[in-house]
Amino acid sequence: MKNTERDLIRKQESSKLMKEDLHPDTEEIIKEACGNFKGQMNTLESAIGALYIGQIYGWRVLRICHGSNTYNKYEKVFGENFKFKDYCPDKGTLGRRNVGLALAEKINSFWKVATGKYKEDKDLKSIEE
Repeated sequence: MKNTERDLIRKQESSKLMKEDLHPDTEEIIKEACGNFKGQMNTLESAIGALYIGQIYGWRVLRICHGSNTYNKYEKVFGENFKFKDYCPDKGTLGRRNVGLALAEKINSFWKVATGKYKEDKDLKSIEE
């Protein structure tokens, strides 16, 4: 794909993103988490960022970017029953931009990539080109 074509796609995605709303409960979830949180402030801050990123890129991107312990820790910041899957799409408007998700789709094995069990450089290089 040529750079001009990529730029056009990015512009279209960004335009679409500006018209979309976050999950309607996002503000309430964040305020409740802030009110109930006990722990290191950087964990709360990162969890809130993950919730926003998850709504824009999708929970699958979060799962690829964070190990299981971190992903689960962030979910617990929002409450015992909170799951990113309930508030974030599988693949958000900008999910296509994540190289890890693109690799998972290319090899048709999301969990191999998410758990770090897939490490073929040749496939990764073809996605980045």
